[in-house]
Amino acid sequence: MKDLRKALCFGVLAVALIVLSERVAAPLHAAGKFQAPLGYFMGAVHFLNLPGIVAAQAMVSHPHARWGANFVFWGVGGSRRLWCFGADRARRGRWLSCMRIRNGEGARAGFRDAA
Repeated sequence: MKDLRKALCFGVLAVALIVLSERVAAPLHAAGKFQAPLGYFMGAVHFLNLPGIVAAQAMVSHPHARWGANFVFWGVGGSRRLWCFGADRARRGRWLSCMRIRNGEGARAGFRDAA
């Protein structure tokens, strides 16, 4: 339950940075204020926004649908990260399977171990 809460907070944080960039930083940048730091901030946040843009364009045409898609994407990404590298990963027995995925062995490694 604690890991799920952390993953949801990670998703909310990613969407909050996106909204902050679009609603606060973009108008300040357009007005010519703090252009150097805001340019870097908006560029970095644009990478956070890419999964939502792609998903929203593929599924729906609502302009704010990307925020929901980003929340789902980064929430799932955060939960996967915690699942693999959380504090109690050894107790759950997931360490070996996550290491296979991280080392690029993929699903075929499981078949070799079973043989």
